Amino acid sequence: MLTALTVLTTHLALTASEAPAAQPEGKLSATEIYSQLFGHLTPHTYFSVPLFGMSWNFTNHTAVMLIASALLVALFYLGHGIRNLRDGSAPRGRMPNLLESLVGFIVNEMVYPTMGKEVGRKFAPLFLTQFFFIWVVNLLGNSPLPPVVAGAPTSNLAVTAALASTTLLVMLAAGAKASGVLGMWKALVPHGLPPGIREVLFLVELVGFFIKPIALTIRLFANIFGGHLVVLSMFGLIYYFDSVPIFGAVLPMSIFVGILELLVAFLQAFIFTFLSIMFVQASVHPEH
Repeated sequence: MLTALTVLTTHLALTASEAPAAQPEGKLSATEIYSQLFGHLTPHTYFSVPLFGMSWNFTNHTAVMLIASALLVALFYLGHGIRNLRDGSAPRGRMPNLLESLVGFIVNEMVYPTMGKEVGRKFAPLFLTQFFFIWVVNLLGNSPLPPVVAGAPTSNLAVTAALASTTLLVMLAAGAKASGVLGMWKALVPHGLPPGIREVLFLVELVGFFIKPIALTIRLFANIFGGHLVVLSMFGLIYYFDSVPIFGAVLPMSIFVGILELLVAFLQAFIFTFLSIMFVQASVHPEH
């Protein structure tokens, strides 16, 4: 949230100098203050590219995700310690050891116990990518990036929907490969059910199948958006009341919630990944 405070301070300073005369001593209205605040949660378009009859916008959220991708490539493929893992030697350095521990935890404690080693090995790269990408993006959303690229991509419903769609596509592809295209849908209901109940249960299970990625979308979006909203609202109280006692009361709470946001960044990446593992497992082995 340091980024949010930096952006807010810069924008409010500029806006205050241009405020209408109706506002006493350049004081902004609540609407102006919170519009500046919540701008941290909305994408800002840098440029648009027309393609396939649509306008593709390059936003600050896109920039943050590209930065996250570059960081992950640098950590996993360019780091000296990570290269040691390829020839079986022990990693060297704190960062390689940390990454190896996280990779081992996700694979050995999440993927393999849920899906089995033989099947889980095929999907482990997907779940590792989901976890580290979401975690790094969440951390960057709480980091003091330059105001021009500051933003929290996972507070954007379009971003979380795109992430959840990767899980949905793998669910469909893995289920079709394991049971066949028709067999995947037949497996949604147990055998031997009487007519009438079977059809109703199939509709319930079909709706539930597509609700799973929707739940992933809303869960990640709501938790990240809500946490940022709380801290930004606290910042708004400081600027709105322009009071030292309010500043003294709100600042410690903002710092505390900001620290919790670091925990939430990891926790939401963990939950998203674990639920994805369970959803894909249910498609591969519907009888379980």
